[in-house]
Amino acid sequence: MGALGRGFQWSLTRSSSASSSDDKLRAFYEAFDPSAEVSPSTGHAAAPHSHSHATDPPALSPAVSDVMGKVVEASLGDPPAELCDLDMSLEAMSTGEAAELGAALVAHVTPPPPVDPPMARVVLTQAVTVLEHALEDANASDDAAYLAGLLHAGAHPAVAANAGDVPGLRPGRGAALLKSLATRGHPWAQFGLAQLLREGKGVKVNPAAALALLELAAKAGVAPALHNLATMHAAGEGTPAAPQRAKELWEEAVEAGDPLAAFALSQALDAETETNDGIHPRTPALLRAAADAGLARAAHNLGTLHFMGKGGVPHSFKTAFQLFEAAASGGVVGAMVNAGHMLAEGKGLGHRRRRSC
Repeated sequence: MGALGRGFQWSLTRSSSASSSDDKLRAFYEAFDPSAEVSPSTGHAAAPHSHSHATDPPALSPAVSDVMGKVVEASLGDPPAELCDLDMSLEAMSTGEAAELGAALVAHVTPPPPVDPPMARVVLTQAVTVLEHALEDANASDDAAYLAGLLHAGAHPAVAANAGDVPGLRPGRGAALLKSLATRGHPWAQFGLAQLLREGKGVKVNPAAALALLELAAKAGVAPALHNLATMHAAGEGTPAAPQRAKELWEEAVEAGDPLAAFALSQALDAETETNDGIHPRTPALLRAAADAGLARAAHNLGTLHFMGKGGVPHSFKTAFQLFEAAASGGVVGAMVNAGHMLAEGKGLGHRRRRSC
């Protein structure tokens, strides 16, 4: 139960950026469909407080289903191609059907299901075309504008998962769409626009304005806004640094089920802990909640605690290896190293050791 062997990466993972997130969780932190709290017209994404697609989308109307099938079929060609007669198909659709089609196309290439990037880029390009067609109608839904804004700004997980290399995206257009909605009190647009203002996507960086928008979004019930507010207060971004206020906001976000907030709060508490190997008594439970929600860095940290038998958790090579495997699948390099060494050295793995040869 002593120090890790030569080559192990044992230090706890720390956030390199206050607002960073794992790809698997981008839907929770950066690009929310407002269907559960604003207007249910899209009906294709999960509830805003979850990063997974918990419910199946409703059946598409015949006209929308037919065009979507053609778009997807064309995108599966070699090389992937756009649907040649898409404009003609759109002319025969109502504004609502066009918005429905755009949302369905985006949902088709949104993680977590693995998607071929060339195919996804074609589908997303056509989705933007479809949504812009819907927005030509002054009566188009806010959902259509919100989704188009996220896509143009590169803030939707479907764009992020495909390296953002989607033809036809205009960050300035995305910011303008989100600003229009935010000005009219759309809380998810306020959250999205705040992220653009922090990152300078389509707009000039303005942390003070971002902070104000996040406060509005948080008051309206957008749970992930609490985590982002906390990171800004902790770092003194757009406001004087206020560590205590940051912890209070993280506590609220944890109560709302935000895994990044649980991870961030564990780090903040550990930084103030001088006993128990610098591990706060609440840290294991916070890391477990975040790891169970899919946060790879949390799985790595919890695995390290189990390997070392520190922080009040039981020493267990088996549990450590399982957590390192989960973190490695999420891209944490240190976890890959640790899991590899455990396989090579057969630490608590028995028959699995031979597989590494």
